[in-house]
Amino acid sequence: MVIQLLQRAACSADPRAARVDLEAALRAANDRLWVARQVARIYREQLGDQGAAREVVASLTPLTCIEWRLTAAAWIELGDMPAATLCLERGVTNARIALDMCTIASGYRDAGYTDEARLLVDGAAAIATRAHEAWIVANTFRAFGERGTAIATLERGLRDATTVPDIVTFAHAFATYHARADVLATQLALAERHATSVRDWLEIAIAYHRLVLDETAALRCIHAARGLATSAQDAREIAITRGRVRLALLDDDRPRLPPAKLLAAGARAFAWDRDPARLLGWLRARLPRTSIDALTRPSQFFVNDDLVALLEIQKTGHVPHPLPAYLDILVEVARSTGPNVDHLQRGFACALVCIDDAAATVPEGTEAAMAALLESCLVLGDDAVAGALALFGALADAFDATHATSTMGYLVLFAELGLVLAAAWLDPTDPRIAPTVAQLVEDERTWNEAHPRGPAWLLGDATRHALWRDLAAQILVHPSHRELAARLAGSDATVTTAS
Repeated sequence: MVIQLLQRAACSADPRAARVDLEAALRAANDRLWVARQVARIYREQLGDQGAAREVVASLTPLTCIEWRLTAAAWIELGDMPAATLCLERGVTNARIALDMCTIASGYRDAGYTDEARLLVDGAAAIATRAHEAWIVANTFRAFGERGTAIATLERGLRDATTVPDIVTFAHAFATYHARADVLATQLALAERHATSVRDWLEIAIAYHRLVLDETAALRCIHAARGLATSAQDAREIAITRGRVRLALLDDDRPRLPPAKLLAAGARAFAWDRDPARLLGWLRARLPRTSIDALTRPSQFFVNDDLVALLEIQKTGHVPHPLPAYLDILVEVARSTGPNVDHLQRGFACALVCIDDAAATVPEGTEAAMAALLESCLVLGDDAVAGALALFGALADAFDATHATSTMGYLVLFAELGLVLAAAWLDPTDPRIAPTVAQLVEDERTWNEAHPRGPAWLLGDATRHALWRDLAAQILVHPSHRELAARLAGSDATVTTAS
């Protein structure tokens, strides 16, 4: 695996052997930019070879705005501001949508060009035509320390919104800024006045169910959708939505949906690659039939519902939600520990449990399963960790969009902690880590003020969260992570990485 070459080079006492490993890592990198950034960092920090580091960075061919930002950050680490500025200028040239402009704005902020960064965010706000784009712009303003401007951006966007998807998305966005339940209900009532199709009414129903826990309003909207149904597909979508609102379903009646349909889209982790299905797909492709069989229990009635369900998940990637009782073994496997753990099997179980919980109206709390998922992915290798990073980003978005004002809102902190640890393992100097940590620390403080949980930071239960602490101690070894590592270890250090 590439990561093994990088780790061996970083620890090698033989500069010649380290160079051989770094060259091999570059040959195996393909288009994984984090590999090239790691190679350049090791040349610079471990071998003291600025020239070789420059050659690696100069050979990069970034295409997307995030790639231009990451390449610019590599030049900043090398102390070459003109080259970094050139990368950011190229990124601006390639920017086409609000997300692109916010990405490059963050790059300018990384480089210390705050005025240029602020102008780009203003430009992004001017071209944001959809609610999700406005939400990204608002979160960028918040990351820049302008919460008031962020809320004003959402308010302006809501005033101009005319479609149900946009209005509902704005309601989710306001929930992440701690809007009251009555305010959210008023926004959803506005969406009802614009509803003209089956999908409109079903989207509003799900929003009532997720944001304000109003089952009566959700069922009323489903009834309105039924009155507009004209096809078998309409009837199917109505049945699926009703199933998601009414949890007392027979196992066979539960909707089976891809993770992207189950998890609410958000904008908290917009700077990262978010994909709730990538890791599950990677695991499905590698999980042998023997591991699937091991996840089933023998039945005296010759009923193989669990095996059929698992084989269907492996084949399609669609997840029955809520997970039926005959798949409770997934929770047991997600909790398994010890030297004999099958990490491919446990990763599969953890991914399903985490996705299912993030889609629930009232999550049970899967912070332990998230830690186990990350641990298994570290064993499985860099591709698995990259998939876990994308899943953690999607989980953070989903928890933020649907539970920001509920008592389960703290789960976004653990999803984001998993994202930070996965990112730091792949590329410890990724410029996106510091602002993510800053947001995590600030939101943890806000959460504890509203829901006091004791003096310890985030991982207050040392027994329950021992695995998180072990993972943090294993991963956060780069000097740039010293303060976060101290906090996770229980120190009173103050994180200042966002300054």
